[in-house]
Amino acid sequence: MCFIGPPLRNGEGTYTLGPEETKGTWEKDLLRSGRVTFASGAVFAGDFSNGHYAQGTYRWPDGSQYVGPWRDSKMHGQGLYTDARGIAYEGHFHNGNYFDGKEYLNDFPPQASSP
Repeated sequence: MCFIGPPLRNGEGTYTLGPEETKGTWEKDLLRSGRVTFASGAVFAGDFSNGHYAQGTYRWPDGSQYVGPWRDSKMHGQGLYTDARGIAYEGHFHNGNYFDGKEYLNDFPPQASSP
């Protein structure tokens, strides 16, 4: 038997490349789910499809975050983005951009009013 090339990652594990670290589950050398910590301090935790984010939470170093689906590693679908000031955008994202929905100013989720 002749082995050519590097071994494929399968199962649970941690992969570190410089200051970046990925912990998760691989299948045929593709990350399926896990947590990626980037050199910038940003973190993505969730599911992957064909090497791209599929569903999960991305938190930027400034504290802003997006929770929801992704397509080709871009925010895409029904999700929630909260910026560093606490302003939340809940609705439809398309190809990485907020498309339509509701905006909450420092009050998400909205609190019920007292009678």
